[in-house]
Amino acid sequence: MVEFIFFLTHNDVTIPNAIEVFEDVRDTGVKFVGFKDIGLPKDQLVRLRKMIADSGKIAVLEVVSTSEADNNRSIRMGVDLGVVYLIGGTYVENSLPLVKGRGIKYFPYIGKIVGHPCLQRGSIDEISKDAKRVEEWA
Repeated sequence: MVEFIFFLTHNDVTIPNAIEVFEDVRDTGVKFVGFKDIGLPKDQLVRLRKMIADSGKIAVLEVVSTSEADNNRSIRMGVDLGVVYLIGGTYVENSLPLVKGRGIKYFPYIGKIVGHPCLQRGSIDEISKDAKRVEEWA
C-alpha cells in the first residue's frame, strides 16, 4: 500500500497560509498532513496540528534542522505539538530519548544529509551502514 503525505511546505519551510491551505484539503481523502516547525509561530502550529487531528487526519512533522541544537529543538517541538509521526533529523542518539514512551513514530534520515532543502548523499554501503547504526538505537 502506498501512502501520500500532503506537505504544507515550500523549500523546507511551512507556508505562511498553511491553515488556509489545510482547509482546502480537509475534506479530501488525504490521510497524512505534514509541516515543519519552521515558518509559523508555535501558536499557529498548535492550531494547525489540532485542526489536522480534529479532521481525522494524521499530523506529520518533518525535522529538517541541520545542527544538533536545532534538531533537538525540532524534535521537542514535535513532542510538544503531539504529532503522530516525526520524520527526518539525523541526531538519532539525542532524538530517541525525547520521543520514547510518547507514542510518536519516528523515522530519522539515514546517510549523509547535506544542505537545506535536504539532500541525501552517500554510497549504498555508507547509507546501509548508517541504517544499521540507527537501527541499533531503536
